[in-house]
Amino acid sequence: MRKDIFIINPAAGKRDRSAELAALIKGVAESHGLTYQIYITEYKGHAIQIVEREAGTNDSDLCRFYACGGDGTLNEVVCGAAGHGNVQVACYPCGTGNDFIKIFEGQEQFLDMDALIEADAVPLDLIQMNNKFAINLCSAGIDARVADWVKRNHRKVPLTGKPVYDLSLVVNFFGRISRYYEVELDGERLDGEYSILVAASGRYYGGGFYAIPEAEPDDGLLDFLLIRKVGHLDLLRFIGKYQAGLHNELGEFQVYRRGRKLVLRSRNPEPCNYDGEILRTKETVIQLAPWKLSVVMPKGSCIARSQKEKLRYSEKTGIRNSK
Repeated sequence: MRKDIFIINPAAGKRDRSAELAALIKGVAESHGLTYQIYITEYKGHAIQIVEREAGTNDSDLCRFYACGGDGTLNEVVCGAAGHGNVQVACYPCGTGNDFIKIFEGQEQFLDMDALIEADAVPLDLIQMNNKFAINLCSAGIDARVADWVKRNHRKVPLTGKPVYDLSLVVNFFGRISRYYEVELDGERLDGEYSILVAASGRYYGGGFYAIPEAEPDDGLLDFLLIRKVGHLDLLRFIGKYQAGLHNELGEFQVYRRGRKLVLRSRNPEPCNYDGEILRTKETVIQLAPWKLSVVMPKGSCIARSQKEKLRYSEKTGIRNSK
C-alpha cells in the first residue's frame, strides 16, 4: 500500500500559492483514488518533521512525499527521508531557483501532477555533510558565503532567484575571497588557500551556476572541484567560465577529482552550503551517503547526459544509448 503525502511551502516562489496547490492536489489525488494527506509548512524545518513522523508511523507502507516548493523545501524533504527505506521523494518545483531539476530533460513533466503520481522512482546518490543531507550539491568558500548572505538578506531586497545571488556575489566580491583550509580528499592531502570547494552529485546551484557538468546523480561517486586562491581580478576573469561550466579552462587554479569523501577544516567557523541551506562549522565532512534515495522521475523526463557523459555512463554500467 502507498500513501501519498503532499508538502506545500507557502513561502516558496513569489507569492503564496498554497490554497491553489491544495485544490489542485485534492482534485488530482481523488481522481487517482489515492490515500493522501496535504500539509502546509508553518516554519523552517517543519517539512523534515512531517517526513520523519509519517515515514516512521507508516514504516510498513510505501510513503511518497511531494515537495511542493523550491530547492529549500526539497532539501527538507530529503533530510527527513534520508535513511528510510520505505520513502520516495517527488519534486513539484514551484520555487524561485529550482536548481535540482535542471539536470533533467523534460523538466516540464515535474509540473504535471498526474505524471508525478503515475511515475516510477529511480535510485539517486545522496550526499551527507556532517549530520545534514543533500541531493544536489555541497560547497564551501565564497559561493557558500554568497548563499549565506542570500539567506540572511533575501527578505530585505526586492529580488528573487538568480538576481539576488548576483547581488550577493557583488557584495561578497569586496571582501576576502579565499580562506585557508586543511583538505583531505579520499586520503589525499591538499591543504592550502581556496576560493571555492564543491562536492556535487547534481550540476547546477546558486540560481543557475553550472558548476560541474561532469557530475552524474546516479553513478555512485561525487565530483569534487576545488578552486585555488584567486585575486579580485582573477575572479572577474574566471567567474563567467565557472558559471558556464568551463572549470577545465581555469588551468592551475582548479583541482578536479571524482571520489567519495572530502574533509575540510578551517581556523574559524565558515558557512557551508548543502542544497542552498547553510551550516557554520570549523570541520566539515562531505561524503557519499551509505544509502541512495528513491526519487520520482515522471515519464517523459530523463537525466540529461552529454555525449562524453553518455560514454562514461555506458562504460560504467554496460547500458548503451542511455539518454
